[in-house]
Amino acid sequence: MEIPPIAGIGVRVAHLERLLGGVFRVKQGDGERDALDGDATDKILIALARAHPYRPDRDQIIGNILEAENEISNPTVKANLAKRLGKLISNKIVEERLTLNDLAPKIGLSGRALIGVSLNIEALRDNNKSQHDVIDEIINETSNWVTTIDTDSSVLPPVVIRDISIVHGSDQFDILITVLHSKKTLQIPERNEREEVIYYYVREVIQRRVSGVNGTKTMGLASSKAYPMET
Repeated sequence: MEIPPIAGIGVRVAHLERLLGGVFRVKQGDGERDALDGDATDKILIALARAHPYRPDRDQIIGNILEAENEISNPTVKANLAKRLGKLISNKIVEERLTLNDLAPKIGLSGRALIGVSLNIEALRDNNKSQHDVIDEIINETSNWVTTIDTDSSVLPPVVIRDISIVHGSDQFDILITVLHSKKTLQIPERNEREEVIYYYVREVIQRRVSGVNGTKTMGLASSKAYPMET
């Protein structure tokens, strides 16, 4: 059975079977079968691959499969798919991660930003420090910072790091950080002025508290396929 190309890569069901073989085995009569092999597993993995970069939840991915096969009102097929998806998740073949829904009013983090960080590589080498150390320092200093600032009694911190990555092959940035942030302003201690949270955070935390940072560029994110925004 030939599977149409996904993201430019030809994928065969046989390849999936070899990848999943022996992961989860159950007795069946006089022999064994691989409980994660079979048509249901293939359908779920292929549907997820085609859905990327969207990040559907369990109900959405199952609903997509049922709709494609005109089985939307078949509770047996739905239950079987749900059970198989649960096994794929428990065996770490499919990841399921929790994240804040920034579209929810209770969260109060309606801003999204991408922060590009350039590093002084020579200074890092002189101090026997790696890019991974810088990432750890950014995360730790962010955590320390949010406990000390006045957030107007808000339950959540005004800045939440959603993703942070080391970049290779760029002459501008060495680290990229994706954050959710409040659109409130903070008082600048040394001046009788207020500043947007995201710019205050970048200057006071990343630029001033993290050693080895050579420069930063803060960019607003207008949309995301993985985390859609309201229009």
